[in-house]
Amino acid sequence: MAFKIPVPNTSTWVDEYLVLGGQEYKFTFTLNTRDSRMRMDIVLGDTPVISGVKIVESQGLVSRYLLEDFDHGEIFCVRTQKTDEPAGFGNLGIGLPYELVYFSNEEISELSQ
Repeated sequence: MAFKIPVPNTSTWVDEYLVLGGQEYKFTFTLNTRDSRMRMDIVLGDTPVISGVKIVESQGLVSRYLLEDFDHGEIFCVRTQKTDEPAGFGNLGIGLPYELVYFSNEEISELSQ
């Protein structure tokens, strides 16, 4: 079942610890003030998996990179409410106009059939 990733919107720099694909990751969400877009870093243990991923609506965020430490699924930024604003600080998170949603490879395979 798809998993909604909590993105706290109380600070422009926040860490979240999540278990995805059976592994615990540290997600860091930061606001880039130049373009008012949120960025995402993913760390496994002490090893950076990916850094500075721009959170853009309606597309996969990690599968375009060859990531050995994150090869079990994909994260999408999904619009859940009508808005003309891009995903960014204050409108990204569970119950907000945009949500980050993780799908395992198995779920993606089932959806594409």
